[in-house]
Amino acid sequence: MSDPRKMIHVHVDSNPKELDAAYATASELDLPTLELDNLLTAEQLISLVRRNKRYKRSRHWDHLMEAIVNHPAAPGAVHDYILSSINDLNTWNAIATSGNATRNTLEVIATSKARGTRDHARFALLSLSLNDANLAEFERLLDRHAGSGIDDAAVRAFLASHTKTPIAIVEKLSCDSVGFVRQAALSRLSKSVNGNQ
Repeated sequence: MSDPRKMIHVHVDSNPKELDAAYATASELDLPTLELDNLLTAEQLISLVRRNKRYKRSRHWDHLMEAIVNHPAAPGAVHDYILSSINDLNTWNAIATSGNATRNTLEVIATSKARGTRDHARFALLSLSLNDANLAEFERLLDRHAGSGIDDAAVRAFLASHTKTPIAIVEKLSCDSVGFVRQAALSRLSKSVNGNQ
């Protein structure tokens, strides 16, 4: 649990200068935590982004944007507003890895010029597609990424650690020729044995 003295409660009327000042005076090891009210609407979140846009280079920006993109009201309109008005890779990465981005949002992020950002979106899209996949689809995906390249190995490691991947596929991956793929599969298998999936 965070120290309440280091918690800043952010509301729709929070002053960007005050947020900036709170972060400017804190040491790297003692940065405050931003907390957004769960009842904020998408419109209010967009207003927060607009009000803080001038502070994009301030220390509080990334923390605020991460809190906003992970807010329950953010998927859809808020993410779309950010993508259309904020050209900031950290923010786009935060959206791609938030676990709550829509397929359309992820498809936009997947067109980024930055490879890392594209990869985040690509794996988030893959994760969405695996949620409803059957064993045959997992096997086709495994066959398609059986190559020795790092991209293929990264997909296999992702499959090994994904909670929806059937154990039969994870067992195959536990014998993979690439160490980090094997390790991901063995870790997943040990979790499934212990009942943690």
